[in-house]
Amino acid sequence: MKKIITLVLLLSSATTWAQTITINIDKSLASQQKLSGYDLDTYLIQNLITYKIDTLIVKKGKITIPNTTKIITPFALARVQPRQALIFYVEPNKNFSLDVIEPNLAIKSSKGSQPQTDYISFLRKQENFQKQSQLIQKNIATAKNKDSLRERITYYQMQMNAQYIEFINEQKDNNLGAYMIYDIANKNQRMGAKDLKGLYDKLSKKGKATHFGKQVGNRMNRLTAMDVGSMAPTFTLKDAQGKSHSLESLRGKYVLLDFWASWCGPCVKEIPHLKKAYETYHKKGFEILSVSIDRKKNQWLKAVDRYKMPWISVIDNAKNEEKITQTLYYVPSIPRTVLLDTKGKVIGKDFRGAALEQQLSKIFDN
Repeated sequence: MKKIITLVLLLSSATTWAQTITINIDKSLASQQKLSGYDLDTYLIQNLITYKIDTLIVKKGKITIPNTTKIITPFALARVQPRQALIFYVEPNKNFSLDVIEPNLAIKSSKGSQPQTDYISFLRKQENFQKQSQLIQKNIATAKNKDSLRERITYYQMQMNAQYIEFINEQKDNNLGAYMIYDIANKNQRMGAKDLKGLYDKLSKKGKATHFGKQVGNRMNRLTAMDVGSMAPTFTLKDAQGKSHSLESLRGKYVLLDFWASWCGPCVKEIPHLKKAYETYHKKGFEILSVSIDRKKNQWLKAVDRYKMPWISVIDNAKNEEKITQTLYYVPSIPRTVLLDTKGKVIGKDFRGAALEQQLSKIFDN
């Protein structure tokens, strides 16, 4: 009896790990076109939750890997040469197959994932409006009724936006809906906290608790932290000598948070303006806290020595999940500056050139 139970457990275990992701690569069309420079045997696949990347070789027209997902998971499939990629969605505990046609890396069909089916249906609807809009844009230059055509393009864009919102509402309880919001926020790095919150609030409590729901919530908090009127989250980082500096310790002064990097040309161009502002207002109660996002500490150390910045300069080079620019502040591009009042409240941001000195003059010279 014990042996029978053991055998059943082994069979159960084997079944658990039997689920696979199979990608069938149809090369027939590519073969007919006799294309050069195409590698249709080597692909990259990336799990967009773990970010793990595997290099896979096509054997007998297909790629097969284990399906070890625990939640609805987006994957990226990329052809190595020439580079091209697509996204697909896998459900846990199911066999999934995807049929892809080369040389366009186009999805022909899929089985074993309702989220993928829903996503493809959504894309098809979007493509219909895109084609109509592109056709109008192609002919608008020579058309007499340009205003009418522009209105038509606006209508198609509104329809696409409405379809997107409808799709989020349909997928509000799962990781797919959350990923759609996460993805559009990544593509639109300048999306503000208000717009992102409008999308985030369409997720249910369950949807907000998913992996990408948490990611969107984190970004929204980071965006809000830099809004005028918000209290800047405090942090502690080390300078070139290894001394720790906390933002909280600078309370009582007006502080400019300056996010930069040694390799950033526009950042370096701002240094003379920062020096002038610092020399003029430091004794009156102004401080600068430069936060470098350099990955290589040596490059930052050389830059600190080269540019002779007289204010506090620290580096944010911890692991991604521990960086303040990944957990507390949203810094999609640099230079990025945030001006805080004596209590640590944001009173301005993104100063360039003489704009900072002009703002400080209003504070200290009146």
